Amino acid sequence: MTEPIARPRMQALDVFRGLTVGAMILVNNPGSWTSIWPPLRHAAWHGCTPTDLIFPFFLFIVGASLFLAQRGEASKHGGAGVSSGWLVAARRAGVLIALGLLLNWFGHWDFASLRVPGVLQRIGLCYFIAWIIIKGSPTIVQVSIGLLLALHTALLLVGADSAADALAEAGNVQAKVDDAILGRRHLYSRSPTDPEGLLSTLSATASVLMGYLSMRYLSQSATSSPANADSGEPVGPAAPHARLLSAGIIVTAVGWLSAGAPAPWDWFATPSGILRFDLPLNKPLWTASYAILTGGLAMISLAILIAIERSRLHDWLAPFWSAGRAMGRNAIVVFVGSGLFARLLTMIPAPVSGGAPGTLKTRAHELILATGLSPVAASLAFALLTVTVWTLVALIMQNRRFFVRV
Repeated sequence: MTEPIARPRMQALDVFRGLTVGAMILVNNPGSWTSIWPPLRHAAWHGCTPTDLIFPFFLFIVGASLFLAQRGEASKHGGAGVSSGWLVAARRAGVLIALGLLLNWFGHWDFASLRVPGVLQRIGLCYFIAWIIIKGSPTIVQVSIGLLLALHTALLLVGADSAADALAEAGNVQAKVDDAILGRRHLYSRSPTDPEGLLSTLSATASVLMGYLSMRYLSQSATSSPANADSGEPVGPAAPHARLLSAGIIVTAVGWLSAGAPAPWDWFATPSGILRFDLPLNKPLWTASYAILTGGLAMISLAILIAIERSRLHDWLAPFWSAGRAMGRNAIVVFVGSGLFARLLTMIPAPVSGGAPGTLKTRAHELILATGLSPVAASLAFALLTVTVWTLVALIMQNRRFFVRV
């Protein structure tokens, strides 16, 4: 029998988180950055490849977890005090930001050029802003999503020097804000626009709130749905995951249309779609269309995982389900650990072919290439091997009931 939707611990959400962090590790650890399987590349600028879905999915999960945590605290303590809640939220956000800065600093050892933004930094900021907003009513949360997306879009479009600069890789308002506040030396060096810049935190927070409202919707739907007399599970077309799936399809369609209806066979990478009005999908700018589209796809993904959890597929996929859940229950540990370990592999010297100097990573990649795989296949094999290693680490931690919460 599966866990009821309303419980703070939800298997499908754990698995969703685990699959997402596993995808993060897969993308971040190719054998060679010059030989990457195309779906594992970010869009060059406008567009949304499968890789560009990973981060918004994780932020959606942060929001869903916020609802479950809030509900769990309310049922356990009858509502925590305001001051203690603020301290807990600030501590969690601070720990995430500190871990992100550690990852950026590790191996470079240079504070003068330390990149300040990053994945964990964004998660920490979005979590804290979303935590403040959800203290209000559900209506306030809903309105906040629209306001955050509208405000960010207005700042991008109205604040630019020209229409051409508004969504350009160089010269957009987000890049100018980051340059002015953080300084160019503390930003992502491979692009004039940092992909985790300060301004796009507004629309990224909307992604968190979408996850929060989706989980709230699931909880309400589970309460109001007719139940199976034998199992007590919601059944029929009113089942909560079916409702979430329908809502996800609608939200995805809205995001797709607002982006100008780009062609799906191009991995949504067409800068301008078939419609005359469009706000291109863009991860570095986290455009409103991108936030809405990825939020809808996250809703669909979660609904599918809940359906699997309640079907026979759950038994057939038991080993993979357990692995995904293990990764999800220690997601931050696995993500940070894999990042630090990957950096270590590039720091430890090891000879390669002909005795030439190299690192442990280049040596390992060379051994995989020696099996006869193509450069792209060998690079992908290295990434898959990395994911496998960290999945085993997560399974060991789960078997020993060792879970680290930030």
